[in-house]
Amino acid sequence: MSSRPQETSRGGGSSRTPSRSPVKSGGDDLASRLSAKLGDLLLTGKEAAGLVIGRVGVSEVPRPRWAVVGKVCSPRKLVIGALERTMERAWGLHRPAQFRNIGDNRFVVCFSSEGDWNHALYNGPWQFDFNAILLKNYAGSVRPSDMVFDTMEVWVRVLDLPMDMMNRVYGKLIGNWIGRFIAVDVDKDGIAWGKDLRIRVEVRVDQPLARGVKLRKNDDEVINLWFDVKYERIPHFCFDCGCLVHQENGCSANRARSSSGESGCVPH
Repeated sequence: MSSRPQETSRGGGSSRTPSRSPVKSGGDDLASRLSAKLGDLLLTGKEAAGLVIGRVGVSEVPRPRWAVVGKVCSPRKLVIGALERTMERAWGLHRPAQFRNIGDNRFVVCFSSEGDWNHALYNGPWQFDFNAILLKNYAGSVRPSDMVFDTMEVWVRVLDLPMDMMNRVYGKLIGNWIGRFIAVDVDKDGIAWGKDLRIRVEVRVDQPLARGVKLRKNDDEVINLWFDVKYERIPHFCFDCGCLVHQENGCSANRARSSSGESGCVPH
């Protein structure tokens, strides 16, 4: 059974150039795939009948005990040996792991210990050559081409909050505004002590990172407060659009400036 290990504080940082890679690995519905591959061909009786696989027992199928599926968000073709050497050091593996390339910059890692597996899966974000690595728990029933890699878990620090907001209640509220709340770094009473409120969130890699949060008591309040946000150990991101990963058609901010005839860079 998977569990999230206890987190410790780390230093933050930001980067400049994003990964230029499609967020989604692809995968249309069955009819579309058949149409693309077969064109106007008609299925034979055998092909139309298909193969019944329900008689195969779950216990008969070999599968890895501790494994993750990942994607390196880079325009360059993945060199699995280089990735293996880099991530073995980054993860500080205690036991050997097997890295397997499954195409389209995706890979599978089979670990020999639950501790190494937990650390890799839940203590990110990770990067390879400054490009984001997106990881998912192993799902053997899903086609690799149907897997969608569009989120990343990160630790976020909200700076200089009032002390009455340094707790689990406000951490969950702010975390769900930034992305999807996962955890908050508090003591057994639900209170955070320190200069920042540290929140673990899941963010979309194809959407701009929030630079801060403006807190208001209600929609009609005129006076509001702005609190800066810092991200820990994030890979390179785009200073124009604020995204960790660009879509296939590139930076949305650059496209908008090109279409309007504007020039220059607006720092994110």
